[in-house]
Amino acid sequence: MAELQPKVTRLEPQPEIAREIQAEVADEATPLFSFVLRHARVIAGGLVLTVAGFSAAGIWHWYDGRKIQQAEIEIGRILILEDDASRLERLEQLLSSVPSSLRIGLLLEAAGSAVRSGKTERAAELYGMVQDADPRGAAGMSAGLTRTDLLRALGRSQEAFLLLKALSEIVPADRRASVRASLAACAEECGRDAEALEIYTALASDPKLQDSAFLQSRITALTQKLSSLR
Repeated sequence: MAELQPKVTRLEPQPEIAREIQAEVADEATPLFSFVLRHARVIAGGLVLTVAGFSAAGIWHWYDGRKIQQAEIEIGRILILEDDASRLERLEQLLSSVPSSLRIGLLLEAAGSAVRSGKTERAAELYGMVQDADPRGAAGMSAGLTRTDLLRALGRSQEAFLLLKALSEIVPADRRASVRASLAACAEECGRDAEALEIYTALASDPKLQDSAFLQSRITALTQKLSSLR
């Protein structure tokens, strides 16, 4: 019986085209490899800096989160105080150090405490600070409207009128009519009867408000008043 011989596959010499491709790849790879070797320290340093940057960002977010948490705890301790005057004083002490993300909420709490403690002037200032911080946001516009009520209570109707006029141009459409009605009433307080009549008349032209007895009564009263002055 013939002995089985292992099959041996002979390696044929590489075709010429294969050798050319291999040479091209080697030529292309050699400069890149040399560049990596020459600049290995710089590349490694860049990687270290990148990792360090991500680590620093993580530490900063952790630190910032801790600050916010500590501020929230402190605000919570203050809000359980029963005396509004004490609460206002403590809240205002935090204004210079509170994280920016909590500032508007802190100002609103301070303004509310000022109103309840009878410090109307200070409350108007605090609501003004909210409005300045968020002029076109919901919190800012709401604070602005509350501020106008406080200014009118302080007898500063002229200032309230100018503020209401500015707000009437930026408030959402569903609140514009009520803001303009307040603007008209404020105009009357300032002695701006012609402007008040113009606003009331424009409001009465709205189909939804045509049957408003209040608007019709104000239009009639102001028309008669202005006629008597001519």
